[in-house]
Amino acid sequence: MQVFLRLSIIVACTVWLSTPVSVGQINSDEALLSRRIRGVEVRRTNIHLVLSYISESYEVPIGLEVAGEGANNREIYVNLQNTTLREVLNTIVAEDSRYEWRVHHGVINFSPRTDRDNFLKEVLDTKVREFSIKKRINSFDLRRDIADLPEVKRKFEEAGVTPAISAFTNADSRDLGEFRLRTSDTTLRDILNKIIETSELKYWIVNRDGPRGEYVILNF
Repeated sequence: MQVFLRLSIIVACTVWLSTPVSVGQINSDEALLSRRIRGVEVRRTNIHLVLSYISESYEVPIGLEVAGEGANNREIYVNLQNTTLREVLNTIVAEDSRYEWRVHHGVINFSPRTDRDNFLKEVLDTKVREFSIKKRINSFDLRRDIADLPEVKRKFEEAGVTPAISAFTNADSRDLGEFRLRTSDTTLRDILNKIIETSELKYWIVNRDGPRGEYVILNF
């Protein structure tokens, strides 16, 4: 399965997680989807490359849970003028029908509609009792700390899966600034969503790798 590249973006923020959904949040989600886009033309070999481009170019927070047959890349072509973000997202899933999308608390989540990797879903839905970042940190250490969460680590050990946490570029060791995170009693998916909703990071991806899917890759 293809190892996906990461986006390297400096983060400087403080994050708190909350669960209630308000009318204001619903209106905010609708405003995000209704955002006007004068024109977008992008052709990439897989959904990851398209979503990372959309996220970076339009500062849209997007999370991607890769399908179980993620290596079976499908070229995606988007060419729209005077459109909305909603139309862009609908075009992407029309090009690769394995996926569906939804918006949750200001974040667009793409997940497999078919060919779903049950283990990835289970990991992302894992309830995390507590997670906090109280010191200056870099991207590599942030990803490592997430993989070392007791609840997440237990899932990996039970399935015989190894988190592939590597420093791909020098940006992985770059200080993320005054980044703070405090969470309790929430899922790993919600933690990742909150990071990209409230920080300069705008994209996360979770993927399986290896001949037997024995590695899990988490990147921002």
